[in-house]
Amino acid sequence: SDSMLEFDEEVKEVKILDENGDLLLTKDHERRFFEAAWMHKKDGIYYFSYSTGNTHFLQYATGDNPYGPFTYKGVLNNPVKGWTNHHSVVQIDNKWYLFYEIITVYLMITLVFSSTISKSSITSLLAILMQPFDALVPKSHSSGVP
Repeated sequence: SDSMLEFDEEVKEVKILDENGDLLLTKDHERRFFEAAWMHKKDGIYYFSYSTGNTHFLQYATGDNPYGPFTYKGVLNNPVKGWTNHHSVVQIDNKWYLFYEIITVYLMITLVFSSTISKSSITSLLAILMQPFDALVPKSHSSGVP
């Protein structure tokens, strides 16, 4: 809304379907939506990516509408040492990048947050190390995971 204090419309439930068209259930800890939602659009397809929570996967599903329903496609990023939960996917200079958070626990007291970006190396003010990530530009969606 213009005031940024309320929504323009009613909140809608996110629906992610499996390969048979059935809703993914919350007990499906490997594929379920738990938190850290992100959406980007490429070539007319909406990519809804998210964290599974306690299994620490970043998963993704696709749809032809930003409201869904979305069809589960697979793993966007496997768990790393620590957790990978919150992320974003952006296009910069015609290249796609996956930014994600790594949380490491030291002595069970201090949480250290570090951001990681994937795709080739660049220099920035934060000196972020980047690694290849080509799955965000799939050739086809018909075969499942790009």
